[in-house]
Amino acid sequence: MTEADKIEIHGPHANCNARATLTKQSKGERTRARLLEASAAEFASRGFHDTKVSDIVARAGLTQPSFYLYFANKEAAYDELVAIFRRRLRDLVSANRFPEDQDMRPDQIRLRIHHATHTIFEAFDQDRNLTEIGFFQCPLAEEIKTEYACMIAGNILEDQQRGLLRRDIPAELLAQFIVGMVERIIRMKVGKKEREAHVDAMTAFIADGFHAGCERLACPSGPDA
Repeated sequence: MTEADKIEIHGPHANCNARATLTKQSKGERTRARLLEASAAEFASRGFHDTKVSDIVARAGLTQPSFYLYFANKEAAYDELVAIFRRRLRDLVSANRFPEDQDMRPDQIRLRIHHATHTIFEAFDQDRNLTEIGFFQCPLAEEIKTEYACMIAGNILEDQQRGLLRRDIPAELLAQFIVGMVERIIRMKVGKKEREAHVDAMTAFIADGFHAGCERLACPSGPDA
C-alpha cells in the first residue's frame, strides 16, 4: 500500500470507522487529508479551471503556505484525487469477483450480483465529490471508464468460462452495458430508497438476462418475418 492509499478522503457520507482511522494519523497526514478533502469539494463544485488554491485553503481552514508544503500546485492535488479514484475503482472490481472455489446456483449468482451492484453504488455515493472528478470531470474520465469496463469484462469472461453467465454475448459488450447503467444512475440524484430500487433493477437486468440458463430469443430476420 502506498502512502497516498493511506490518506483517505472523508465526506459527509463517510462512516465512523473511517473517521476513527483518520484520527490516528499524524498531524501532517491529517492536514494533507483535509487539503485533499477540501480540494475534492472545490474541484467538484467549481471545476478545475475555476478553482483557486485560496478557495481550497479557505474551505480547509488552512493557509496557502500549508498547501504548498504538501502539493506543488493545484494540478498536483487534482492529479492525486484522480489517482485515488482510479485505485479505488480497481480495488472495487477486484473485490467483486465471484468465488473461484465453488459452484454457484442461480439464486446464489443473483445474490452475488446484487451485492456487487450495491457495493458499486455505495462506493460512488460515499464520496460524490471524488466520483464527480474521477468519473465525469477529469480529462482522463473516458479512459478511466474504458479501463473500468475492461476490468469488468475480465471478470465476466472468467464467469462465462465457468458456465455462470451466458456465452453468446461478448464479455466486452456486457461490461459496456454495466458501465453505461452505472454512469447514468449515478447522475440521478435520488434518495436511499430510490437507489435501492435502482440496484434491484440493475440486478434483475444482469442476473435474469445474462445468466447461463437464459436462452437467446430468436430475432425476426426482416419486417415480414
